[in-house]
Amino acid sequence: MKIASCYYKVQYNPIVLFIILFFACSNAVAQKLVFDYESIKSWQTLGQYDISNNGRYIWYENLSAVGDSLIILSRDGTSRRAFDDSRGAVFSIDSRCVIFRHAKSVSVFDLERNKLHGYQNAKSFICSPQKKWAAIFFDTCIIVKNLINYKEQIFKKVSRFQFDINDDACWGQINDSLFYFNLKNESKTFCSYEVIQSDISFSEKGDLVAFNSKLADSNIVSIYKKVNGRIEKCGIIKIANFANGYYISDEKPWFGNDDNFLFLKLRRRKNEIINQKIFTDRLNIWHYKDRWLQSQQLLHLNEETSQSYIGVWLRKEKRFIQLEHLDSTLVNYPRGNYVVKRRITNEDDAYWNNEETSYCRLFDISRNKEIRFMPDSSRYGYWDMSRSEKYVLYMDTITQHIYCYEINSKNTIDLTEGISSRRDFRDMGLRRPIQFDFGGWTKDENAVIIYDRYDLWLVDPKGNNKAVCLTDGWGTEQKVVLRLACKLENFSLNDSILISGLKESNKWNGIFKAKLSWNKSKLNGELGPYVYYFPALYFGSPMPPIKGGNSNIFLLQKQSDTLASNLFLTQDFHFFKQLSFFSPQKTYNWVTSKLIQWTALDGSNRMGILYKPENFDSTKKYPIIFNYYELRSNECFKFLRPGLSVGGLNIPWYVSRGYLVFVPDIWGHSIYRGESALSSIVSAANYLTAKYNWIDAKKMALQGHSFGGFETNYIVSHSDLFAAAQASAGPSDFISGFGAIGFGGRSLANLHEEGQLNLRATPWDRPDIYVETSPLFNVKKISTPLLLMHNTQDFSVPIAQSIELYMAMRRLKKRVWLLEYDQEEHTLSNIDNMLDFTIRQQQFFDYYLKQSFPPYWMTTGVPANVKGYISGLDLDSSKAQP
Repeated sequence: MKIASCYYKVQYNPIVLFIILFFACSNAVAQKLVFDYESIKSWQTLGQYDISNNGRYIWYENLSAVGDSLIILSRDGTSRRAFDDSRGAVFSIDSRCVIFRHAKSVSVFDLERNKLHGYQNAKSFICSPQKKWAAIFFDTCIIVKNLINYKEQIFKKVSRFQFDINDDACWGQINDSLFYFNLKNESKTFCSYEVIQSDISFSEKGDLVAFNSKLADSNIVSIYKKVNGRIEKCGIIKIANFANGYYISDEKPWFGNDDNFLFLKLRRRKNEIINQKIFTDRLNIWHYKDRWLQSQQLLHLNEETSQSYIGVWLRKEKRFIQLEHLDSTLVNYPRGNYVVKRRITNEDDAYWNNEETSYCRLFDISRNKEIRFMPDSSRYGYWDMSRSEKYVLYMDTITQHIYCYEINSKNTIDLTEGISSRRDFRDMGLRRPIQFDFGGWTKDENAVIIYDRYDLWLVDPKGNNKAVCLTDGWGTEQKVVLRLACKLENFSLNDSILISGLKESNKWNGIFKAKLSWNKSKLNGELGPYVYYFPALYFGSPMPPIKGGNSNIFLLQKQSDTLASNLFLTQDFHFFKQLSFFSPQKTYNWVTSKLIQWTALDGSNRMGILYKPENFDSTKKYPIIFNYYELRSNECFKFLRPGLSVGGLNIPWYVSRGYLVFVPDIWGHSIYRGESALSSIVSAANYLTAKYNWIDAKKMALQGHSFGGFETNYIVSHSDLFAAAQASAGPSDFISGFGAIGFGGRSLANLHEEGQLNLRATPWDRPDIYVETSPLFNVKKISTPLLLMHNTQDFSVPIAQSIELYMAMRRLKKRVWLLEYDQEEHTLSNIDNMLDFTIRQQQFFDYYLKQSFPPYWMTTGVPANVKGYISGLDLDSSKAQP
C-alpha cells in the first residue's frame, strides 16, 4: 500500500508529539497555558504530612515527577526549611528533631536549634516503636541514634536488625548468630546459632519473641524468652508438628493477645503425580460437574502452592491447629482465642447454585470447636469482631439490619431495632439502598456507632440502654450525611470526637466536634464549599484530621475546585491557619465547577458537575464533552489533577483547551442500565443547551471507560444527539459477554445477571432483555462517529466486545476506529501508550467539535507493515473526510 508522503518516521518522542498537538490546538489560551506533557511532569502536589506530639512543628512533602522536596516548619511561622530530593520524615517522641531521607543520605534536623546533621551514603532508616531511637543503615554498618540525647551506637556486619517492642533494645544477626542489645545499659547478649528468615514478632508484654528460622534445610519457628536480662530459647516449632502436605512459610509469625497463641502461615506442598500414559499434555477437559471452571482451576494450581494458610501453635499445650484449608479461610485477623472462618465457595455461581452458598462460623481455638453464631445463608454477612472478642457483628443484606452476637452469653440482639429514624431511604442509584452501616466500637466496647442515612446512633451492644441519636437528628433535618472522622476505638464515652458532614444538595463539607455520650450532642463546626475529609468521598480523597499528640491542635487538608489541596491548622474547625501554599494551576487556564440539578427523562431529579475554563466568556459558543461512570457528583469540590489518559477523560486537559465537560450522576437501580444512562445524559444535554446559549448544541460529545464505555456504546445506538463519541474497553454484546471469561478465568455471567449490568435473568430465559440492552443489536441506528480503545490483554472486559461493535459498524460503513495497544490491560500503564492515546483522543474530538484538520490515522489509517515507524499523527490538510 502506498503511504502518503507527509507521513513521517516517529519513535513516540513526547516532545515531538506535543509540539504537534500544541500547535494543532486551534483554541489555545493566550494569557494562560494549556496543559502538555511537560506541565504534567512538573505538577506539584501535597504528599504525606505529620504534626509533632507537642503540636509545634509540621512536616510535609512536595511531590512532582521531576523531584520531591520536604518542608519542615513551626506552627507559629518563625521557622521554615525546605530540603530538595527528600521524603519520608518521622518526628522524635519528644518533638525535638525530625529524621528523613535526603538525596543519597539520611538527615536528622534539630527543630529547636535549626541544625542539620547528615549521614552521607546512608541507604535508609527505621525508627523504634515509640520514636526514641533511629537505626541508620549503611553498606557496612548500622548506626543506632538516640533521638533524645543524640548518643550513637555502631553495629558492624549486621545482616538483620529490628527494634524491640519495648523500644529500649534491639535485635539483630551477626554471622548467623542472633543477638539482643540493651540500648539503655549498652549490654549485648548473643543467642544460639540462628538463620533468621523473617522479621521478629513480639508478645504483647514484650517478654517473648518469635521468628522463622532454618534447621537442616527445613523451615522452623524459634521462640525466645527474656529472663532477668538474659535471653533463653524456649521453643521450636518443626515441620513434624504440621498436617501432612504443608510446610512453614517464610512469612512472619505473630503472637495473639494471649501469649499462649502463636499464629503462623503455612504453604502447601506441590502434589507428586504419578505419570500415566497420555497422548498429549495440551488438553483441558471442561466437565459439567466441575465445581470450578477449567480456566479457574489452572490458576488455582499456582495459588494452592503460593497461597498462605494460617495456623496457630498453642504453646502451653504444645498443640497445633490449622485454621485455614483449601475449603475454608479466615475473614478476621487472628488476635486471640476466637476467629471467624468462612467456607470457600465458587462465589460466581452462588447466586444460582445453592451448593455454593457461603457461610461463616465462629471458631473457639482453645476448645477446637466451631460455633454457629449466624444463619447459614448467603443472605447474612460477617461484619466485625470486637477487639476484646466479646461480640461479633453480622448483617442481614436484605433488610440491612445489623445484629450483635455476645460470645459468652450466646445472646443475639438487633442493634438497629431501636433506631427510630425513618426507613424510606432513597435508592441513590445503587442496586440496593443503604439503610444502616457500622461506624465502630468505643474504646471500652460499651457502645457502638451505627449510621442511618444521615445521623449517628450510639447503641449498647448488650441492649441495656436505649439507642440514642448522637447527632440529635441534625443530619436528617439539614439533609447532611454525617460520619465519623476519627477512629472510634481510640475514644471512650464522654470523650470529644470528630464527625464529618456532607450536605447532599450542594456537596459542602465540614468537620464537627461532638461529645461521645448517651446524651444528645451539639455539633461544633461548619460546612463550606470545600473538601476537608469525608470517608470514601471519591478515589484518593483526603485523610482524616491528625491531632498533635496531647495538644488540641489538628492538622488537615483543605481544597476546592479552584484551590489546590493545602495544609491547615485548627482548634475549633471554624478558624483555620494555612501552612502550605500549593497553587500549581495559577499559570494555566484552570477549571471551575458548578453543581447542576435537573429532571431526567424518567422524571427523577438528577445531579452533575459542569466544568468550565477559567477564561470562560459567555459571549462565545463552547463544545461540550459528557464524561460519566456511575455516581460522581461528590467530586464537585475536588481539586482535579491534570494527566495523560489511561482510558478515560482528563478534565483539566480538555477544559484548559476551551472545552466544557459535564459529569452527570448515573443511577443504576433498573435492569435497563443503558436506558438509565441515556435518560440522564440526553436530559442533561437538553437542559444545558436550553438554559445556556454558550453551549454549542451541535458540538456535543460522549466519553466513557469500562462501564462508562458501555454507556457510551448504548447512547450512540439510541440517540443521534452527539457529534462524536469515544468509548474505552466498553461492553457491547451482553449475549456473548454472558458466556465470556474475565477477572482471572472467572465466568462473567454473574456480572450480567447480578452485578453491575444487573439484568436479573439468563439470556435463554429473557433473550429480549439481552438484545434490547446490548448496543450491538441496535448498531444500524448508530450515526455518531465512534472511536474505540480496547486492548488484547484486557481480562476485565474482553476485547471481543469492542471488535464485535467495530466489525458491525465497519460492515455498515459507519465511521468507527479501534485503537488497540499491545501488552496493555483494562487501563493503559505504559507512559508512551498513555501519551499516544491522549493525543489521538484529543485529535478525534478536535476534528468533530472544533473543525480542526483530521490526522492521517483518521483519514487514511496506518497499515500494519509500518507499525512502530509511522504514527499517522500529522494533520491532513487535503480536506479529506474521515
